[in-house]
Amino acid sequence: MTNITTQYWNQNFRYKFRFEGSGGNNLYLDNINIYPGGPSDVLVGEETSSVSGPEALEGISLFPNPADGELNISYHVSGNTVTTVQVVDLLGKVISGHKINSMTGENLVVISTENLAPGLYNAQITVDGKSYVKQFMVK
Repeated sequence: MTNITTQYWNQNFRYKFRFEGSGGNNLYLDNINIYPGGPSDVLVGEETSSVSGPEALEGISLFPNPADGELNISYHVSGNTVTTVQVVDLLGKVISGHKINSMTGENLVVISTENLAPGLYNAQITVDGKSYVKQFMVK
């Protein structure tokens, strides 16, 4: 799991894609959007939701959905805070839980889904005692 905050986004920010194939040689990258620009609560090409309130998270977005290997959770907070991110199955069982020291602005949490069985799950994000739930699917 990785928490990428706005402090890392600078002119020299880099990341790489690693392809691991067993017997295949096809690699397809799609919907990759890398661009400089001002802060935004909306990711290019992604559906977002917004809630109101002084302690509310804004611009919560889960991608890719369905997830295959990892799930990215993007959200915006107005101040430094501790955020809890949990993966919960449809029966309410907590599969994994993570405490994140969220920084003011955009935050990105990457959660591995490699050990999850295919199916539907909920991502429960809690900040300042309020929980927000978004559903996602694992391939």
